[in-house]
Amino acid sequence: MTTTDQHKLWILSLGFKNNTSADFKAWIMYNNPDTYSSTKQLSIRYSDLNVLKDTHNYTSLKGTIDAPWFKFLHKLRNNTYTTTQLNHDTNNNNDDSNIDWKLKYTQLLKETNTYKHKYLSLKNMNKALNNTITTQRNTIKHYTEHKNKTEQEIKLITHNFKEIQTSLTNKINTYEDYINKCYQTMLDFEKQYDILKLENDSFKQNFSNISSSQLSSQTISTLQQKYEKLSFPQYPTIICPITQEIMVEPVIAFDGQSYEKTAIEQWFQSNNKSPSNGTELSSRILIANHSLRKLIAEIATST
Repeated sequence: MTTTDQHKLWILSLGFKNNTSADFKAWIMYNNPDTYSSTKQLSIRYSDLNVLKDTHNYTSLKGTIDAPWFKFLHKLRNNTYTTTQLNHDTNNNNDDSNIDWKLKYTQLLKETNTYKHKYLSLKNMNKALNNTITTQRNTIKHYTEHKNKTEQEIKLITHNFKEIQTSLTNKINTYEDYINKCYQTMLDFEKQYDILKLENDSFKQNFSNISSSQLSSQTISTLQQKYEKLSFPQYPTIICPITQEIMVEPVIAFDGQSYEKTAIEQWFQSNNKSPSNGTELSSRILIANHSLRKLIAEIATST
């Protein structure tokens, strides 16, 4: 391995960062192996660095492609920066008598316009990006506010729903209690109804053998003609309260009064009250008054 290669490896082993200042320092140390090496001076002193920068116009050339140290470390790592190129860059830096300054100015102006155009494009892009970021931030803010508002509304709705649910549950419980009471009352009514039905059936059964006399129409007509000629004011009980005539076929109604059967049946077709006292009758059942009919027959026979 040559001395130049050893020096190159030593420069790379120093671990310079990839920036303009590091390129400049590495370039200085690489071109001055008699001053800087692993066995001599290991770094550039701060006081020497400022002098070197002034000597090589570091301030005006830094970051430009005209600087001989432009991307020096990159070229050194990739073996694209030979000793000849280094010497050429150094000579060009020290000898500028053959430079076409007009052409260089034109190139610099062109590069400036290019950089200006790129700068404006980048500025517009940054502006658009900032506008986009602002819009996105506003959107996120609006979404967050809307989300918070929605969450609050959901909480309120949930709270109201729980209150309504609780109220409905209480009402349902109340209604269920009421329905249960109604149902129990209905059961009691049904029991009472069954009792009354049994009593009514028993009542009807007791009167099943009691009926009006089975007089023929001819017999009734004959008796009516016979009784029309009679007058018994001393026997008011044999007079029908409705027809005011002697009864032929007397029956007892539920008001305890005896009536002519045909007269009281016709009365019940339009009225449920007693013809005698006007009270409401509990039933329209008529019971044949055999005793009264026998008495009327005896009175009529004795005259």
